[in-house]
Parts: sequence; C-alpha cells; structure tokens
Amino acid sequence: MLRFLRRDARPFDDAAQSALRPYAGVLAALLYARGVETAAQADAFLHPSLADLHGPLRLSGMAEAVALLGQAKAEGWPTVVYGDYDADGVCAAAIATEALRTYGVAATPHLPLRAEGYGLNLAAVEALARDYRLLVTVDLGITNAAEVERARELGMKVIVTDHHQPGLAPCPADAVVNPVLGDYPFPRLCGAGVAFKLAWALLGRDAAEAWLDLAALATVADIVPLIGENRVLVACGLPHIGQRPGLSALMDAAGCRPPLTAETVAYQLAPRINAAGRIADANLSLRLLMTRDPAEADALARKLDAANAERKRLETEATAEASLQAETHDFVRNRVLFVRGEGWSSGVVGLVAGKLNQRYGVPVCALTGEEGLLHGSLRGVPGVNLARCLQTCDDLLLRYGGHEMAAGVTLEAGRDADFRERLERAVRLSAADDVFVPAQTFDLPLRLSQADDALLDALSQMEPFGFGNPAPVFFTEGAGLARRRACGAQGAHLQLTLRDGDRLLDGVAFGQGAQAARLPDAVDAAYTLARETFMGKVSVKCHVEALRPSAQAQAARLSGEPEAAFENALLRLLRDVQAAYPRPAPVGPAREAAPGGQPDPAALPLAHANGVMTATATSAFPTVAAGNPALGAEVNKAALDGSGAPAAAETPPRDAPGSTAAQGDFGLPVEALLAGRQGTLWVAYARDTAARFLAAYGEKVDLAVGRPEDPRCFHTLLVMPEPRAVRGRWRTVALLDGCLTPADTAFWVACVPGATVLAAPPSLALRHSAAAIDAGDGRYRDLYRLLRASAFGSLRQAAAQAALSEAQTLAGLVAFDALGLIRLSEAPFHYTLCEPNRCSLAESPVLGALRALSAPKEAREC
Repeated sequence: MLRFLRRDARPFDDAAQSALRPYAGVLAALLYARGVETAAQADAFLHPSLADLHGPLRLSGMAEAVALLGQAKAEGWPTVVYGDYDADGVCAAAIATEALRTYGVAATPHLPLRAEGYGLNLAAVEALARDYRLLVTVDLGITNAAEVERARELGMKVIVTDHHQPGLAPCPADAVVNPVLGDYPFPRLCGAGVAFKLAWALLGRDAAEAWLDLAALATVADIVPLIGENRVLVACGLPHIGQRPGLSALMDAAGCRPPLTAETVAYQLAPRINAAGRIADANLSLRLLMTRDPAEADALARKLDAANAERKRLETEATAEASLQAETHDFVRNRVLFVRGEGWSSGVVGLVAGKLNQRYGVPVCALTGEEGLLHGSLRGVPGVNLARCLQTCDDLLLRYGGHEMAAGVTLEAGRDADFRERLERAVRLSAADDVFVPAQTFDLPLRLSQADDALLDALSQMEPFGFGNPAPVFFTEGAGLARRRACGAQGAHLQLTLRDGDRLLDGVAFGQGAQAARLPDAVDAAYTLARETFMGKVSVKCHVEALRPSAQAQAARLSGEPEAAFENALLRLLRDVQAAYPRPAPVGPAREAAPGGQPDPAALPLAHANGVMTATATSAFPTVAAGNPALGAEVNKAALDGSGAPAAAETPPRDAPGSTAAQGDFGLPVEALLAGRQGTLWVAYARDTAARFLAAYGEKVDLAVGRPEDPRCFHTLLVMPEPRAVRGRWRTVALLDGCLTPADTAFWVACVPGATVLAAPPSLALRHSAAAIDAGDGRYRDLYRLLRASAFGSLRQAAAQAALSEAQTLAGLVAFDALGLIRLSEAPFHYTLCEPNRCSLAESPVLGALRALSAPKEAREC
C-alpha cells in the first residue's frame, strides 16, 4: 500500500519561475519545492553564511544565563556541566565546558551512564550539590522540574540549556535557555547548537567559531532539520571537522577522508561517538573531543571503534528478537508498535525502534527492563508529535523527554500496560489514518535521460543534505526493470537497472533484497542520484528509496500467470479443505467434457445458493462467521455436516454477461470494506474475477500471489491462495468467487483466526475454472487405461500422454486413489495399480466437489 507523494504539489508556474531568476531549470524547481521562492532566498540557501545566524541574546533566558555566569566568574563558583550521553549531549558538554573555562569559570563536565536513565538524575544531583555551586545542563533538563527544584533546595544555582519540548510542569531553574520558548526565530537548534549560542553570548562570535565543528557534528547526529540556522552551522562547520586531534583520529579509525559530507558524519562518525554512551561510558567520547594529545586521541578512537562494533552486534541481536515480536503485532488495531526485551542493552533500544520504524512506517516504542524499571526509546512518523503524546502519560512516567519524532522514557515496570494503552490512545487521536500508511515523498518527476552530470552539478549546490533538507528524490513512473538481483550479506540489498526508453540507470535499493523475486518488469521508482567511481570511471548511479509494481505491471502480472497455475492452485486448495473437513462428497451427475476438454458455457448453472456464509446480491451484508459466537457455531456446524439454508431461486450469476456484477458489483459490500486502508483480504480463486476486481479497485489494494507478505494487513487481493500460509491480524476474508465447498468458510476461519469470513454468491468464473479441471468420465476412463498399460514417471508425463492438463490429470489420479483403483504418492511421484472395481467417478470427493461447483441444475450450499 505504498503511496508516492510529491513534496510540494504547487505548480511551478511562470510567476514562480520569474521570482527565482536567474535560477532556472531543475534546480529552481527543487528550490521552490523546498519553500525557497525568491532569488534572495535562493542566494541565502545556496550560500549559507555565519552572518545569517541570529544573535544569541534573542534566545529566551540567555541574558539571565550570561548574568549568572558573570557572577559565577566573579565569585569563583565551582560549576558542573551536566550533559546527555548521546552525541548531541557529548558535543554540547564539550562546547559548554571549554567555553566556560575560556570565559573564566571553573567548569567540570559530568555525563551520566545510560543506566541512570534519560535526563537529570536525582541521586547525581544530590551528589554533585556537595561539590558545586552552579549546575549548567546541556541537551536536557527542561522536563526535570523536580530534579531542578531539588538542586536549588540544596543551594545550587541552575541554568538549563535544552532544545526539547517542555514538560507539563514549568522548569524552576534560575535561567532556562531553550529555542522553543519565547519568540526565537528558529526553534529547531540541537543541544550543541544552543551551547554554541551560549559560547557566542559569553565570548563573541569570532571566538565561538572554535566550536563550529562540534556544533555541526551534533546537528547532523541529532537529526534536527538542516534548514535555517542548522544549515548554516553544518555548512560552515563541516570543513573544520578533523582539526581536533580526537576527531582526526576518529576519522582515521572509520576510514574517512576529507572533505566530509553530512552523510559521512551521520553514518561514520556519529555512530562511533554515540557507541560509548550506548554500551559503555559517554565520557570516553567526551575525552576524545576535548583531548589535545594525539596519542590519547588515537587510543580513544580505537576504543570507540571497538565499542561501535559491539554496538552493531547487540543491535543486530535485539532487532532480530524485536522483529519476531513485530510479526505478531496487530497493525490494524494498534497504531503504536511496542517491543520489549529484558536482555536488551538500553543503549540500542533507540536503534531498534528506528529500524522497525523505518520498516513498518508506524510509531515504535522499544523497551528494556532493568531492576524493576523500563527504559525506552520512541521513534515517530510525520504528523504525530511524540513529545505531546507523552505529556498525556506524564503521571505514568518517572522521566521522559524528546521532540516530535524521537523521545525517551523511564517508567516502573508495573505501569507498562497502562503506558501502552495511554500512548496508543494519544497517538490514535493525534493524527488521521493516512498518516500511518507508508508514503514516499519525492521532489520532482524525472525522465531517466535527465539523470546526467549537469543535473548532479546542480544538486551539489543544495548540500549539505540530511533531515529537513534531504537529497532530492526523483520519481519515474512505469520504469522498466532491466535487471534485478539480491546482493550483500544474506541477499539483504537489491541491485538493479532501471530502463526508460534507451536510457539505462544502474543502482541499488538498500534493504530491499527480498523483492528481487517478486518485482515485475515495470515499476514506479523513487530514487536519489549520486556519482560513483569504479576503476577510474565516474558514472551516475541511483539509490532507490522505494519501489512498487506499476499499475500496468500489476495487471500484466495477473494476465501473465498461466491459467494452469490458477487451476493447480484451485485444485490444491479444494483438496486442503477436504482434508481438513472430510465429509461425504456432494454427488453430481456424470459429465462429459465439451470438445477440447472445456465445458460448454451454455450448460453451466445459473442458480446460486443463498446459504450459510453467503452474501446475496440484494443484501447489505452477508452472514458472517466471526464476531457472533452463536452464529459462528451454527455456521461451522453447517460447514461440517453439509446443512444449510434452502436454495435460492435461480438467478444469473453476478458476473454473467448482462448482470450488474459485470459492471463491478462483486456481491459483497466492497466500498464499506475498503473504507479504511487495512484489514480485508480479498480472495479470488479465478483469474477473471481477480482481473475485474483489480481493474475496479487496483488503487486501493495490494496484489499478492499465494500469501500476503506485509504484516500490516493493508487491503490485499490474494490470488492462487495458500490459506495455511497467511499471517497477520486480518479482520475480514472476502471470498470473491464464493465457496468451493460447504466447509470452505470454516477452513478460512481456522487458517485466519479472528477474521470474519464473507463469501460472495458463486461466480461464473469459478464455475468455468471448476469445469475446466474436470476432464469428464470418458477422458478419465482413457487415463485409467493408460495407467494400466504404461508406467509414468511423472505427473507431467502422464498428462502429456493423456492429452490433459496437469490439473485435470491430478484430479483424475486423486479420484482413482480415493476409489481404490490406485495408490498414489505425489512426492515423489509414484502410483501402484490395485484390483479393478466397479465404481462411479462422481463418488470421489474431488470430482464430486468439482461437479457440484459446476452442476447445471443443482444449487450448491456454502
């Protein structure tokens, strides 16, 4: 159910183009889509400068903080800088500590262990109060009203610098510096960005430039939007990363070479700085950033590199366990995916939440237990403000904090269930259903012929890229898929070549290797572009963000499946149902095949049964199995013993020529069931039925063969079904062709627990399919004679010799086995002849059922 949404749907008309001149072409269109609407704005965006930064005293509380620090300097107050343990907090602590020391304040940094929980820790505050007069927080504190109040009770002055959303209780610090408070023009600074502004306020901008590298690193690492002041900090700070001995050593350990990009920082440096706080002690990273000794820097860099390797191992193990939990999650009922592991490191739960959030596109909360407490990390989706949702859980949480897209919590283990219920309710009420449907945004549609060096030159002017200013994503509809194969460890990634006319574009789709065998030959693709060098040759490549089969490819995929595959699947399912619910076979009359082995359409039945589990063409809703225990028992009894409602009067099948169903009525409340985006599995036994449904509702359903792959249970059309393989918390199974046997609905209820099973009236397409599998008594007598005259080593060989399809042949062999004429083994294929006996083929369960499906005069039950 992947949607592609244009980032900005406004037309880039003549007036808009004129306002951006001299910028033009794709670059101008991209700028316009990012909200850059004038040439002056474009100049500022493409050429960021420190002159574009707002003065630090515009921040709420900054004047009070500067005054208090002036007093601390004058009176020689011992000062502690209390920072968070992530990369942003570590960088902010380094900036604040060094800036305060430069200013003349005796500052000592303090970073807690992750096990102490997010935010200020009461025990730590009480211990620090013995030695320090002034407490300065960086990247935390705004939600720690009780801890701040305790610090003041113990005689400390408190300056809180933070960038997260406030809690419900006002922070009682002596000074609170936070860009989300007051009327500061840019509220999206990270913690280190706020610390940089503090350094500027104390020492002036020129002196504060000494910490631009750390502000840039933290801005990228904390995934704040790279727009406005953040874009300036990163663009101006990136060239200076590596000048510190510690960051230079870390670059060597990570194999990074200048010039650095924001992507390199995000994927190489930031994870190593974060690793210490995740699984060891964040003070290792702080020492790395502050040391001036190259030898110490090298040793610390090696430790962080090793910690990052261990972090990857722990993350992989926890993610695998969390993924198993996610597979049983009810995505239809619940908007928040909760996972919990008692043995998970609290340092990797945020990464686990991020992985599942990226995979499923829903808010995720990953929790781990320790000594009666739960520590958790949350990752969100656009349109859901996690910080505000957590405020509704304030009384359940010991500590919490964060922003719209990410947050952390600590709570007592006994309050887990209440927290889940409360957060789920808050998230559900905060956004419309569409927010939880996966969507890939793109900037512009593009022909592959436009993907050249000139375009990449234009795109480079928009760097640095990251959250809030992502690398431009282009969309090509109906691109050919000239090549595709799984690559990487365990086939995790997808290597492919897109085709658009004569233009070929090689690329990779990370994490999408499982699609290699499922994708059709035409796809809709969203991708970014990059230059890659291989053996001295530079070429344009694409990094595919998302793929889906094109609308034409869906229809082509359906029509491309051989009719024999549908017949084989139908026969297999019929036998599975009969094996699960053995009962006397409905006996139909012996039927001779029409010329060519196909039934005469004129001889097919026109009556349909309005029995148990069947929707009628005139009823608003059909009888259902689930959701009504009394009715469910009655239905299952009917399915098992063959009883049912009286047959209806003869009416044309709903998909017969001239019936209203031929124009899209499928005998079920389709529009009502498609009102939401999740929960209904539409099952088509016949290809014609599937094709008609896909033509009418293809934009609202996914297409699956055999079994649906997506556990989120978006509305799916399932063909050639394998009911026992269906997974997920489906609410409804809708049998578009009606029932195969009276036990069909009971079988689906057993295979998809909790689902309501709706069955349409019998379709003409299914009757055709059933008739096509039954070769008729005469052809089966010929097959039996061949079996007695020759030994066949395979089903295919027997079918070829008898001039039958494999489905017809197998139906005959299964019938012979049931009647005691042969003993059949299908895997490996083998049969043994038995003594001949007089019998009727219609007495076999399989042929009896097939003939009941296509009986011209006998109304069938369902």
